[in-house]
Amino acid sequence: MSRAAYGERTKKAFLDMLLDASEKDNHSLSVQDIREEVDTFMFEGHDTTSAALGWVIFSVGNHPDVQQKIYEELDEIFGNSDRPPNNNDLARMKYLECVLKEAMRLFPPVPVLSRRLVVDTKMGDYNLPENTTVLIHVHHIHRSAKYFPNPEQFNPANFSSYRESHLNPYGYIPFSAGPRNCIGQKFAMIEEKILLSAFFRKFAVDSVEKMENIISAPDTILRATNGIFVVLSASAHINKPITYKFLEPWLGTGLITSSGSLWHHRRQILTPAFHFSTLEKFFDPIVENSRLMVRMLESEIDSPKFDLVPFITDCSLHNICETAMGVKMSETSEVKKKYLENVQTFLESVYYRTMNPFIHLDAMYKLTNTYKKTKQAVEEMHEVAMTVIEKRIIERKRRHQTEKDTTIKAAESVYSRQKEFLDILLDVSESSERPLTMEEIRNEVDTFLFAGHDTVSIALSMVLYFLGLYPDIQKKVHAEVDQLLGDADAPANSKVLLKFNYLECVIKESMRLHPVAPMIMRIVGEDMTIGI
Repeated sequence: MSRAAYGERTKKAFLDMLLDASEKDNHSLSVQDIREEVDTFMFEGHDTTSAALGWVIFSVGNHPDVQQKIYEELDEIFGNSDRPPNNNDLARMKYLECVLKEAMRLFPPVPVLSRRLVVDTKMGDYNLPENTTVLIHVHHIHRSAKYFPNPEQFNPANFSSYRESHLNPYGYIPFSAGPRNCIGQKFAMIEEKILLSAFFRKFAVDSVEKMENIISAPDTILRATNGIFVVLSASAHINKPITYKFLEPWLGTGLITSSGSLWHHRRQILTPAFHFSTLEKFFDPIVENSRLMVRMLESEIDSPKFDLVPFITDCSLHNICETAMGVKMSETSEVKKKYLENVQTFLESVYYRTMNPFIHLDAMYKLTNTYKKTKQAVEEMHEVAMTVIEKRIIERKRRHQTEKDTTIKAAESVYSRQKEFLDILLDVSESSERPLTMEEIRNEVDTFLFAGHDTVSIALSMVLYFLGLYPDIQKKVHAEVDQLLGDADAPANSKVLLKFNYLECVIKESMRLHPVAPMIMRIVGEDMTIGI
C-alpha cells in the first residue's frame, strides 16, 4: 500500500521525511542511508529513555517526600479523572520535570561524550593538537560542587526556575550541547513526562537498594549493574479505615497503621531488612528455636491431648526477637506468658470496639471497663518492646567498641553487613536527615513483634492441625523430609528449603482454607467499579 493511502498529515513523521527526501531530493537518500538513520533513532529513541525512566523511578522510590509532592501535583492537575494528559497538563508538571532533570543529573543516560578536535585547541594549560579525541565526563560534571550545592544528594530544587536560570549552560548536559546535541531531547522530555505521570497516578514505589549502594555499569548507556529492583503498590488504595486506628494505642503509627507519605517513608526504610541475603542469616536462630520447641513437645508424647498453640507461639516470639531484632529474649516464662496474654486482651478489645459503633469515638470508649483493662496491657507490652530496644542499643555499643579495639575486615563489620530490622531503625535514628524518635522506633518494634509472631504461630498451628486430619498428606510430608534430609540431624539450608515443594504446597493450602488475616480493609481512594 502506498503512503498516500494513509492520507496526508500536517506534520510529517521522521520516517516520512526520510522517504520524501529519497523520492524528491536531487541528492536522494539510499535505502542503506535510511536504514542507518532508522537504526540510530530506534536505538537512541528507546535505550536512553528507558534508562532515564528507570533511574527516575529508582530515585523517587528512595525519597518518599519527593514522591508525595509528585502525587500532590498530579492530583491538582487531574483530580480523580482517568483522562490522558494534554499539552497544557504537561506544561503544568513543573515539579515532575524538576524530578526528571535531577535524576538525569545524578544518572545521565549517556555518562561520557566524545568529540574530535578539528583545530588546535588550548585547554587550560594544555595545547591539544588537531584530531585529538576529547572525552567529556558528563557524570563527573553533573556531580561537581562547582555547579550544584551538595552534588551527591538528590534534590529536585536544583531545577527550580530561579536556580535553573543561574545554571551554567555547560554544567548540565544530559542531552549533550552545541550543534551536535540530541535532536530528540524535546520529544524525550514529553515522552518521559507522559510515562511518569501515568506511572505515579497508579502506583507507589519503594526502591529495594539505597542510592548510595547502587552500582552502575561502565557502558555507553548508564545502567545499574544488577538491575533496579523496586516494590510496587497501588497509590490510590493504601489508606486504611478508622478501625485500624483502634490499634494505635499499642502500635502507634507503625507500618500496619500508617498511611500516605509516612507509610512510604517507613516502607522504604525497612524494605532492605527483608532482602534475601539478610534472611539467610536468620537460619541458625530459627533452627535452634525449632529444635528447642521439638524437645519441649517430646514431654507431651502419649498425652491424651494438649494445646499446641502455646509451644509454637513461644518459638515464633523467640524467632522474631533473635532475627529481626537481633536480641535474645531472656525474659522469664511468666513475663512472656503475660506479654502473650496482653496481646490477646488488646486484640479482643479491638474486635469488641469494631463491632460496637457506639464506642468508635475515643471519648465514649474511654468510659468503658475494656479501655481501663487494655490501657494496662498496652503499658506492659510497651515495656517489653523498650526492653528489646535497650538490649540492642547496648549490644551495638559493645560491638562498636570491639571494632575500634580490634582490627577486622570491613566486610565483617556490624556496620557494613546487611542490617537487621532493628539496626536499620537505630541507624536512621542516629544518622538520618529525618531521624526517628524513640517512640517511632518502639511503634515499629511493637508492630513487628506482633505481626512477626502472632501470624506465624497461627499459620503453623493450622498447618499441623490439617496434617493431623489428613494422615495420607502427613505421610507424603514425612517422605519428602526423609528424602531431602535422611537420618541426618543437620538442619536444612537455603538450597534444601527450595526443594520442599510438597511441604510448601501444604502450607499454602492451609493458608488458603484458614488465612491468617481473614479480612483486610482499605479506603477507596478514587471512584471504582467492582464486578460488572
